[in-house]
Amino acid sequence: AIGKSLSELFAPAKEKGLYDAFNDYLEHYSNIDRHAQGKGSKTPLNVSQTLVKAYEKSYPEFKQWGKDVWKYGANVRDNLIDAGIISEEHAEALGTMYPHYVPYMENREMSNYNPDLGEIKPKGVIKRAEGGAKNLLPIEDALTKYTFGYKKAVRQNQFYQEIIKTLGPGVDVGADVRNDAIDFDD
Repeated sequence: AIGKSLSELFAPAKEKGLYDAFNDYLEHYSNIDRHAQGKGSKTPLNVSQTLVKAYEKSYPEFKQWGKDVWKYGANVRDNLIDAGIISEEHAEALGTMYPHYVPYMENREMSNYNPDLGEIKPKGVIKRAEGGAKNLLPIEDALTKYTFGYKKAVRQNQFYQEIIKTLGPGVDVGADVRNDAIDFDD
Protein backbone atom coordinates (compact mmCIF):
# COMPACT_ATOMS: atom_id res chain seq x y z
CA ALA A 1 0.00 0.00 0.00
CA ILE A 2 1.15 3.51 -0.74
CA GLY A 3 -1.06 5.39 1.72
CA LYS A 4 -2.78 8.55 0.61
CA SER A 5 -3.31 8.93 -3.12
CA LEU A 6 -1.45 11.63 -5.00
CA SER A 7 -4.64 13.64 -5.40
CA GLU A 8 -5.22 13.41 -1.63
CA LEU A 9 -1.67 14.57 -0.92
CA PHE A 10 -2.02 17.78 -2.91
CA ALA A 11 -5.75 18.49 -2.49
CA PRO A 12 -5.39 20.62 0.69
CA ALA A 13 -2.85 22.90 -1.00
CA LYS A 14 -5.07 23.27 -4.07
CA GLU A 15 -8.16 23.95 -1.96
CA LYS A 16 -6.38 26.73 -0.06
CA GLY A 17 -4.78 28.23 -3.18
CA LEU A 18 -1.30 27.28 -1.91
CA TYR A 19 -0.37 24.70 -4.55
CA ASP A 20 2.55 26.64 -6.06
CA ALA A 21 3.87 27.67 -2.63
CA PHE A 22 3.66 24.09 -1.35
CA ASN A 23 5.44 22.83 -4.47
CA ASP A 24 8.20 25.40 -3.88
CA TYR A 25 8.43 24.33 -0.21
CA LEU A 26 8.91 20.67 -1.23
CA GLU A 27 11.56 21.59 -3.81
CA HIS A 28 13.54 23.69 -1.33
CA TYR A 29 13.30 21.07 1.42
CA SER A 30 14.63 18.46 -1.02
CA ASN A 31 17.38 20.88 -2.04
CA ILE A 32 18.54 21.05 1.60
CA ASP A 33 19.00 17.26 1.55
CA ARG A 34 20.89 17.49 -1.76
CA HIS A 35 23.28 20.04 -0.24
CA ALA A 36 23.81 17.75 2.77
CA GLN A 37 25.01 15.08 0.31
CA GLY A 38 27.31 17.53 -1.47
CA LYS A 39 25.16 17.66 -4.59
CA GLY A 40 23.43 20.99 -4.17
CA SER A 41 22.04 23.08 -6.96
CA LYS A 42 22.22 26.64 -8.25
CA THR A 43 20.00 27.59 -5.31
CA PRO A 44 22.35 28.12 -2.37
CA LEU A 45 21.71 26.15 0.80
CA ASN A 46 21.04 29.25 2.91
CA VAL A 47 18.36 30.41 0.46
CA SER A 48 16.52 27.07 0.63
CA GLN A 49 16.81 26.99 4.44
CA THR A 50 15.47 30.54 4.73
CA LEU A 51 12.56 29.82 2.39
CA VAL A 52 11.59 26.57 4.16
CA LYS A 53 11.55 28.37 7.53
CA ALA A 54 9.51 31.25 6.08
CA TYR A 55 7.00 28.86 4.50
CA GLU A 56 6.64 26.94 7.77
CA LYS A 57 6.09 30.17 9.69
CA SER A 58 3.49 31.48 7.24
CA TYR A 59 1.88 28.11 6.50
CA PRO A 60 2.43 25.70 9.42
CA GLU A 61 0.21 23.14 7.66
CA PHE A 62 3.02 22.63 5.13
CA LYS A 63 4.88 20.58 7.76
CA GLN A 64 2.13 17.92 7.89
CA TRP A 65 1.44 18.05 4.18
CA GLY A 66 5.15 17.56 3.54
CA LYS A 67 5.30 14.62 5.96
CA ASP A 68 2.47 13.00 4.01
CA VAL A 69 4.35 13.44 0.71
CA TRP A 70 7.59 12.06 2.20
CA LYS A 71 5.66 9.13 3.71
CA TYR A 72 4.42 8.37 0.20
CA GLY A 73 8.06 8.16 -0.91
CA ALA A 74 8.93 5.88 2.02
CA ASN A 75 6.01 3.64 1.09
CA VAL A 76 7.27 3.48 -2.49
CA ARG A 77 10.65 2.30 -1.16
CA ASP A 78 8.87 -0.36 0.93
CA ASN A 79 7.05 -1.55 -2.20
CA LEU A 80 10.36 -1.80 -4.05
CA ILE A 81 11.79 -3.89 -1.20
CA ASP A 82 8.76 -6.19 -1.21
CA ALA A 83 9.09 -6.66 -4.98
CA GLY A 84 12.78 -7.55 -4.64
CA ILE A 85 13.98 -4.56 -6.64
CA ILE A 86 16.02 -2.94 -3.90
CA SER A 87 17.36 -4.25 -0.61
CA GLU A 88 16.31 -3.04 2.81
CA GLU A 89 19.83 -1.65 3.28
CA HIS A 90 19.60 0.32 0.04
CA ALA A 91 16.18 1.71 0.96
CA GLU A 92 17.41 2.66 4.42
CA ALA A 93 20.42 4.44 2.94
CA LEU A 94 18.19 6.39 0.53
CA GLY A 95 15.81 7.32 3.33
CA THR A 96 18.70 8.51 5.48
CA MET A 97 20.40 10.46 2.70
CA TYR A 98 17.24 12.03 1.29
CA PRO A 99 14.48 12.03 3.92
CA HIS A 100 12.64 14.81 2.06
CA TYR A 101 13.08 13.39 -1.43
CA VAL A 102 10.75 14.44 -4.20
CA PRO A 103 11.44 13.67 -7.85
CA TYR A 104 12.48 16.44 -10.20
CA MET A 105 11.47 16.00 -13.82
CA GLU A 106 11.95 18.33 -16.71
CA ASN A 107 8.87 19.63 -18.43
CA ARG A 108 9.75 18.75 -22.03
CA GLU A 109 7.19 21.23 -23.33
CA MET A 110 9.18 24.04 -21.71
CA SER A 111 12.66 22.79 -22.61
CA ASN A 112 14.85 23.03 -25.68
CA TYR A 113 14.21 19.33 -26.40
CA ASN A 114 13.17 18.72 -29.99
CA PRO A 115 12.65 15.07 -30.94
CA ASP A 116 11.92 16.05 -34.57
CA LEU A 117 15.50 17.28 -34.91
CA GLY A 118 16.85 14.07 -33.40
CA GLU A 119 18.21 15.87 -30.37
CA ILE A 120 19.25 13.31 -27.80
CA LYS A 121 19.90 14.21 -24.19
CA PRO A 122 21.97 11.91 -21.99
CA LYS A 123 20.01 9.81 -19.52
CA GLY A 124 22.80 9.49 -16.97
CA VAL A 125 22.56 10.41 -13.33
CA ILE A 126 22.57 14.14 -12.66
CA LYS A 127 25.27 14.61 -10.05
CA ARG A 128 24.75 18.33 -9.75
CA ALA A 129 21.48 20.02 -10.52
CA GLU A 130 21.67 22.56 -13.28
CA GLY A 131 19.42 25.34 -14.42
CA GLY A 132 16.47 26.66 -12.53
CA ALA A 133 13.12 25.31 -11.48
CA LYS A 134 11.21 27.17 -14.18
CA ASN A 135 11.20 24.18 -16.55
CA LEU A 136 10.43 21.54 -13.91
CA LEU A 137 7.14 19.70 -13.67
CA PRO A 138 5.17 20.35 -10.50
CA ILE A 139 6.07 17.79 -7.81
CA GLU A 140 2.62 16.19 -8.08
CA ASP A 141 3.10 15.56 -11.82
CA ALA A 142 6.64 14.30 -11.30
CA LEU A 143 5.42 11.95 -8.54
CA THR A 144 2.72 10.66 -10.88
CA LYS A 145 5.28 9.83 -13.57
CA TYR A 146 7.61 8.37 -10.94
CA THR A 147 4.77 6.19 -9.60
CA PHE A 148 3.93 4.84 -13.05
CA GLY A 149 7.61 4.05 -13.62
CA TYR A 150 8.13 2.26 -10.35
CA LYS A 151 4.87 0.31 -10.69
CA LYS A 152 5.99 -0.82 -14.15
CA ALA A 153 9.32 -1.97 -12.69
CA VAL A 154 7.50 -3.93 -9.97
CA ARG A 155 5.23 -5.65 -12.52
CA GLN A 156 8.19 -6.50 -14.75
CA ASN A 157 10.15 -7.89 -11.83
CA GLN A 158 7.20 -10.03 -10.73
CA PHE A 159 6.84 -11.32 -14.30
CA TYR A 160 10.54 -12.17 -14.49
CA GLN A 161 10.30 -13.99 -11.16
CA GLU A 162 7.51 -16.13 -12.60
CA ILE A 163 9.62 -16.89 -15.67
CA ILE A 164 12.50 -17.97 -13.44
CA LYS A 165 10.19 -20.39 -11.63
CA THR A 166 9.45 -22.10 -14.96
CA LEU A 167 13.14 -22.72 -15.68
CA GLY A 168 13.21 -25.51 -13.17
CA PRO A 169 15.60 -26.45 -10.39
CA GLY A 170 19.32 -26.01 -10.74
CA VAL A 171 19.19 -22.89 -12.87
CA ASP A 172 21.38 -20.18 -11.40
CA VAL A 173 19.31 -17.01 -11.54
CA GLY A 174 22.43 -14.88 -11.80
CA ALA A 175 23.79 -16.99 -14.66
CA ASP A 176 23.28 -16.51 -18.36
CA VAL A 177 20.14 -18.60 -18.79
CA ARG A 178 20.60 -18.72 -22.56
CA ASN A 179 23.07 -21.57 -21.98
CA ASP A 180 20.33 -23.55 -20.24
CA ALA A 181 17.59 -22.70 -22.70
CA ILE A 182 14.99 -25.32 -23.41
CA ASP A 183 15.17 -26.80 -26.89
CA PHE A 184 11.60 -26.50 -28.14
CA ASP A 185 12.39 -28.53 -31.29
CA ASP A 186 12.55 -31.80 -29.31
